[in-house]
Amino acid sequence: MADTLAVLAAKIANLERLVRDLSRSSRLANSSIENGSIAVYDDAGVLRGSIGLQVDGTVALAAVNGPTPPVPTAPTIASVPGGVAVSWDGEFADGSHAPADFASVEVHFSTSADFTNDSLFAAFYSTQGHTMTVPADEPVWVRLVCLSTSGTASGPSVATGPAGRQPVVAQEVVAGIVDELALADGAVTAAKIETGAVGSVALAEGAVLEEKLAANAVSVGKLADGAVTDLKLADDAVTEAKLAANAVGATSIQDGAISTPKMVANSISGDRIAAGTLDAAKIVGKSVTAAQIQGGTITGTEIAAGTIAASNIAAGAITTDKLTVAGGANLLSDPSFEGPYTAALVAAAGASWSVDTKGNGSPKSIKVNAVAGAATTRGLAITSVPILAGDQLHLAYDYQASIDYNGTVKFYAQWLDSSGATLNWGVVQASPPVLGATWQRLSGTVTAPANTVKALIVAESFQASTGTVWWDNAAVRPVLPGTMIADGAITTPKLVAGAISGDRIAAGTIAADRIVAASITAAQIQGLSITADKIAGNTITADKLLAGTITAASGVISSIDASKITTGTLDASKAAITNLNASAITAGTISVDRLSVGLQGSIGQKFYDFGDSASKWLNSALGTTTTVAVTDAQSGGNVMRCAGFVQGAYRPDVKIPFDPSVTYRISIRARQTAANSTPGTNQTLYAGVAGLAADGVTFVNLTGANSLSSQFYVAADGRSLTAGAGWVTHTGYIKGSSASPVRAEAPNANAPAQVHSSVRYVTPILYCNYQGGTGTVEVDMFAIEVVEAGGITASNIKAGAIDGQTITGAVVRAVRGNGSVAAVMAPDVGGGAAGFQTTSADGTTYSRLESGELTFGSPIVAQVVPTGITGKATGGTLDIQSGMIAGGAQAHIILGSGDSPLASGDGSPFISLEWDGSSGSGNPDMLVDVSGVLDPRNFAWGKVTITPVANTPTSVTITGLRIGNVRGKTFFAYATPATSVPGTQVTGVGVTAVSSTSLTVWLTRTNATSTTVYWLVLGSRG
Repeated sequence: MADTLAVLAAKIANLERLVRDLSRSSRLANSSIENGSIAVYDDAGVLRGSIGLQVDGTVALAAVNGPTPPVPTAPTIASVPGGVAVSWDGEFADGSHAPADFASVEVHFSTSADFTNDSLFAAFYSTQGHTMTVPADEPVWVRLVCLSTSGTASGPSVATGPAGRQPVVAQEVVAGIVDELALADGAVTAAKIETGAVGSVALAEGAVLEEKLAANAVSVGKLADGAVTDLKLADDAVTEAKLAANAVGATSIQDGAISTPKMVANSISGDRIAAGTLDAAKIVGKSVTAAQIQGGTITGTEIAAGTIAASNIAAGAITTDKLTVAGGANLLSDPSFEGPYTAALVAAAGASWSVDTKGNGSPKSIKVNAVAGAATTRGLAITSVPILAGDQLHLAYDYQASIDYNGTVKFYAQWLDSSGATLNWGVVQASPPVLGATWQRLSGTVTAPANTVKALIVAESFQASTGTVWWDNAAVRPVLPGTMIADGAITTPKLVAGAISGDRIAAGTIAADRIVAASITAAQIQGLSITADKIAGNTITADKLLAGTITAASGVISSIDASKITTGTLDASKAAITNLNASAITAGTISVDRLSVGLQGSIGQKFYDFGDSASKWLNSALGTTTTVAVTDAQSGGNVMRCAGFVQGAYRPDVKIPFDPSVTYRISIRARQTAANSTPGTNQTLYAGVAGLAADGVTFVNLTGANSLSSQFYVAADGRSLTAGAGWVTHTGYIKGSSASPVRAEAPNANAPAQVHSSVRYVTPILYCNYQGGTGTVEVDMFAIEVVEAGGITASNIKAGAIDGQTITGAVVRAVRGNGSVAAVMAPDVGGGAAGFQTTSADGTTYSRLESGELTFGSPIVAQVVPTGITGKATGGTLDIQSGMIAGGAQAHIILGSGDSPLASGDGSPFISLEWDGSSGSGNPDMLVDVSGVLDPRNFAWGKVTITPVANTPTSVTITGLRIGNVRGKTFFAYATPATSVPGTQVTGVGVTAVSSTSLTVWLTRTNATSTTVYWLVLGSRG
């Protein structure tokens, strides 16, 4: 019993100790949460979190319904290659601290400032501050949002932007720093190359081989506009099966590219020919039969009177070299100037160029600020394209010029050779431009000259100092040659109805089998165009003629031209033609082979340009040539206006075969309408012909070199033009060739210039405003004509061109006002002694001189009419005495040379008139030398050099004005200084003490510079 109680007491004591220990320890020290969690509530009883097993099976401390975290500070952004760098400094707005339950700061971006298209990119997960890159293809705005662990979001930060990605340019990667050795083999994989990153310029010529392309791999969407040129395609690579229907439009076909092999037989049907465009010249003789003519449709209006006979219509087919089609895919990758390519070009072009938000049907355009202190040219090179000589580009663009713009708007191809040197420019320009807030469209086709390998495409503001210009919607399209079109590729469905008009069909090429039976009605036949030789024998029957249309008047034959007469078919039996006169012969119908005239092979060698074809002149300088209508043009209504320096302009389309046995006359009529910026300088004119070798392309100059310089300027060689002087015609002649021709003007038809012996063709050549002038010259006429032997008349010879040395073996006649011959001088062709004769009105001849008395270097026979005139000849002077005149004086006409006392002694021949009977006195009343210089004896002139005292009138007296004094009763005098600054340094010039023998000349100027003064004394009757 005792033992049992002891055990029980011990157990109770142990329990007491355990209870005491438990009361002293943590309440959860020996607790556990079995498959559950502990919820945490705030004072309001709102669940704020839970500890333990969560609903997703995980065990965690989860916060819910947390407070709104503070707003982050605004991010900073910067453009970097590939996107936008976004940085956060880890701070919060208003100095707030990061929340205890901070989770992240989200990065949101949008392309609009109001975040209507908000996008989440990533987040910062630390408040230490960091930077990340947001990829962006276009400018974006960025803002930040803080997020707590309970998922509660703060308000957005202040937005920053916009900013776009920075293009990778030369400054970002040092040239050559990354070479092929720096890349591991296979490092650049397809996944590392962005779609579209590899363009045509990144591929070497021929790098993409046919075996590298999967079948059907290249679709239309993979080809950039203008990317496929003829250089990229193998011959016959593009077949009909590779072209979508209607893929090749009219603008994609080069002028004249469609030849006969390119067209399917019978592809041109009646509905493809514009109504009324086929005339008789386009129909082959005898090919139109009754089956092709609709019954009853030919009336008297369509049949020329008397032309219906048993003759035939010529046969033939349509040749397509008469079709002109232009255009093609655009070679510009950013023609509306919207993308990063244009932005990079403009950024590198300087502060004057920018991308503007104004466009013509598009959001943007390129803009140039033309404001400058002086006239300045500003250009933007847009792209370059490979090209070959003779290839064509179609250029087009929209432009807008501000109302104060004062320059020229240009868009051009700069032709470059293999060395990068400029050969020429193919320009489409607005000169003058249309000003104001409206868009204008310009276009044109330009042709690459010889040796061209590349074309640089440039937009340019030329010589402007005020205003602004915008460009938009530009196009550069290759013009396809005929070799790009497969034979038979052009079928009837490819031709627009009515697109082929009569002027595109070669004469005589449409045969009967090309015309649908009965499809030609009266509406398609031009009045009087069907003549007898176009109608097959017996094809017109009575039911084809309207009653009464053939009358007696119809039997008169009036429309036969030379081409309708076979050589040798007209003999004496056919020659009974009594009513043929000039009015019955159609202009141009008699061809050269029908004429028995000289130079019949040269009649076609003529060129006339009356200012209507300025665009055809190829100019190697920056000057411009345009056709302009003017009211005072001398020929036609247009002139070619040459603005600025026009250098070596010539007509590539004109090649005149040069015949060395023929005389060519080259004429130009021009005027200077605007002076150079420094008047009187750089206003020089050169005009003549440029020589071409047998290939028709290589130039041949004076030395035989292939150069446009030093050509044959026979009409004008360095002629200085004066603004406001009016029209001036310059004429020169060429005949024959030489291995070393002399460069000179040749106004004398009897002393023509020569070309180099290697010249086989000639073409017109022109320099204006030489050299580098800014003035304006207008050309009204440029002509190259063959002068037939015997065709040079007085109207063809420039004044002063014939001198004494030119007239040999000729007769010179002086004619009176009543038409009678006053005097005749000619060599004694019989070789006998010379004689001087006078002849009366009744034909009686009276000798007045003995043989041998004339001493002009060759025997002379002189005849003088009427009677009563005597003469003598001594010492190289012939004195013809006309008898007594009023006052009893003897009149003399004296022909002498420069060694006579009557002349200045320079050896020039002259004619003098004396009225006082003092033959040989040395002082005649009038003196005229053979070149036309007049020396009246009541005039005296000269010059004197005066060295004045500054600001003090200084004089020089001139005496002995001329032999025998100045004639007259009252005398006047004038003086003028030779100075380039009149009225500034020279302040006064005058004359005093004027008489028949002397005058005093005065000069006043601001300094003591020696000055030449020209003076003139005149004597009058009263």
